[in-house]
Amino acid sequence: MEINKNALELHLIRSVVCEFFHLTPEELNAKTRRREIVEPRQIYHYLGRKLTKCSLREIAFPFDHTTAIYSCKNIENLKDVDKVLRVNIQIIQFRINNIGLENYHSEAINFINYRDVLINKILKCKNKEEVKNIFV
Repeated sequence: MEINKNALELHLIRSVVCEFFHLTPEELNAKTRRREIVEPRQIYHYLGRKLTKCSLREIAFPFDHTTAIYSCKNIENLKDVDKVLRVNIQIIQFRINNIGLENYHSEAINFINYRDVLINKILKCKNKEEVKNIFV
């Protein structure tokens, strides 16, 4: 039996996004327009598009592929002006790139704590140079 690598990658991205935002996969896929659900869903669509070779239809499921198109464009535009969103995406992407499936759940709590500390540091920054220094 062959493992579908694309499905596995999407599942990993979905799991990390859900963990980061304290959501269940069912909440992420809920047909709601609540900001606390829509933003994580859009980040999931954006990262699914950026990090995998999956089709928009696969990424957007259970939504229409146009939802993923809109999500990707919206996140691209917002991440240029919203520094918390940009950092959230960087942290999630770092986590996705550096996680092993076997130790994912045991490290989730440390990841959430790290995120909270990092966001607090960034929010205290007065300019872009100070933000850059956090990541050096």
